[in-house]
Amino acid sequence: AFFNHGFKAKAPDFVGSLNAGMLDEMGLANCVCGPCEVTRTPREIAGDGIDGYILCFRLAGRSVFSQDERKVLVEPGTIILQDIGRPLHAHNARTRQEFLELIRR
Repeated sequence: AFFNHGFKAKAPDFVGSLNAGMLDEMGLANCVCGPCEVTRTPREIAGDGIDGYILCFRLAGRSVFSQDERKVLVEPGTIILQDIGRPLHAHNARTRQEFLELIRR
C-alpha cells in the first residue's frame, strides 16, 4: 500500500480490496487480499526511497511472513513489525485481512 513491492495473485480464488490514506505522516490501510505472494527486494527498496516500518494487526486469515532469515506464522490476533528498509516475503495461502500502519523512521 505504501511502498514498492512484488505481488503475485493466485487465481482463480483471488480476492482483494485496499482502503488506504495518510494522516499527516502516518499511513493507514485496511487490506483484504489473497491467496497471494508479496515480496520486497533490494531493488524495490532502493527505487522508492521509503524507509520505515509497517505495524500489522492481523484480523483474519493466516500467512507465513519472513524477513532476515526469520519466519513467523501470522494469524488473527498477531501483531508484527515489518522493517520496509529490508527485503521481505509473505505467503498468503488464503484470503487474509489486516490493518496496517506506516511509521516513518
